[in-house]
Parts: sequence; C-alpha cells; structure tokens
Amino acid sequence: MIFQFKIALLDVGVPVWRRVQVNSESTFLELHEVIQVSFDWYDSHLHNFSIRKSNGEPVQNISIEPDNDYQGPNSDSGWGQFSSSIKKLGEDETLDKWFKKEKDRIIYTYDFGDDWEHEIVLEKIVKPDPKTHYPICLKAKNDAPEENSRGDLIDGDSFLINPDAKEILQEINGLLGEGFSPSKLDSF
Repeated sequence: MIFQFKIALLDVGVPVWRRVQVNSESTFLELHEVIQVSFDWYDSHLHNFSIRKSNGEPVQNISIEPDNDYQGPNSDSGWGQFSSSIKKLGEDETLDKWFKKEKDRIIYTYDFGDDWEHEIVLEKIVKPDPKTHYPICLKAKNDAPEENSRGDLIDGDSFLINPDAKEILQEINGLLGEGFSPSKLDSF
C-alpha cells in the first residue's frame, strides 16, 4: 500500500508543508531521507520521530531514532539524548507498524539546536499506481528555511513565501525520481 502524508513544518510564521506518497513498508530512516530532500536540507543534524497517534489512539513516550552508530552522511555528532522514552531504531521500524489509520500522526524533529518540528499526518492509504514511482511529492507550500537559520527566522531575516509550487515540486521530484537512494543525500 501507499501512504499519503502531509508533512507540515511547525512554528515558522507561514505555512510550509509537503504532501508526499511513500510505500507503507518503508522504514523511518527512509522517511527521514524523503523529508530531507523535500525540505532541501542536508542531513547534517540529528533527528527523531515521536509517535503521537497510532491506530487512532494517542501514544506517549515512543521515540524512533537512528541507531547509536548511525551517522548521517554529513553528520559529525553521536546520538542518545532521549533516555526518557522507549526507543526504536529508525532503520528497523517500518511505517506500517505505526501508521494504521488515517489521521495517525507523529512529530519529526530535525536539528536539536534549531529544533525544526514537523507534524506528519497520514491523510490517505491508497493502492499503488503502477505508472508512478514512489516516493513522490504531490504538493508543496512555500520554501523551507535553510539549515542553521532559526536565528535568522526569529530576526525576520528569512523569507519563506514562494508562490511557485511547481518549481518546488520539480526540484523535489527530480531528487526523489526513479533511482532515489540515501546516497543522493551525499551529493548535496
């Protein structure tokens, strides 16, 4: 099956979101990679997923993180600051284990300094279209902030409004296109 997600970047002053479709059997690490491409980031910071709603029920204290040995292609940091939650490994956990019903959701946090939080909501579960290569971005709203720019955003020095959604989609889908793999993140 194919999961359609709306991934909304929270607390940036304007709506910034992406609507993507991914295979339901993808891992959380693969979803992380799709988010990195979709928001034009470089995987140079730590991240985690916090399960908030699964199978229509609220969930607390479940965190999906990279393996302690995982270092993103451009990361220079270790892992392990979330000791108060039950941890699962992102490269082992598949999306279909946690996303069961429409409106199930998680919070994805990227860069614990800038603290970019994204709400990821399962909008639809659909059958795969044999003519479509997944993952794919269907819609996009506005530009994402640049890496390490939270201070600029707070100071009002960052401009995210971009009315050209087609341009954003072309760029994202060019990177997510056939043959997408984690190694594409290395080339940023």
